Amino acid sequence: MYVRRSYNVFPVEIENALSGDRTVAMSAVIGGPDDLYGEVGHAHIVPTPGTTIAVDTLFDRCREQLAKYNIPARIHVVTHCRSRHPERSIRWLYARRYQQKSIP
Repeated sequence: MYVRRSYNVFPVEIENALSGDRTVAMSAVIGGPDDLYGEVGHAHIVPTPGTTIAVDTLFDRCREQLAKYNIPARIHVVTHCRSRHPERSIRWLYARRYQQKSIP
């Protein structure tokens, strides 16, 4: 969970909306630092093999299915993920990256 302004945002809701698209094999959403909102969502998407992800389509899908504060600020396409537990490794890797950026 991360907090965008005063709203509690649960990444699993966003991940479920994104996973409904046939081009998305896997998704992981984490909160990253933001000067205006405190934290904003960053969605990391692994495409289904042989497909091309249209990021605009994913944003439209989020706008249709989610509250405005749940829409991720950015969608990043991850080309590959090597792990036995890929969802957990994506979330851990990017969460660690954002934590390091927020340390003064």
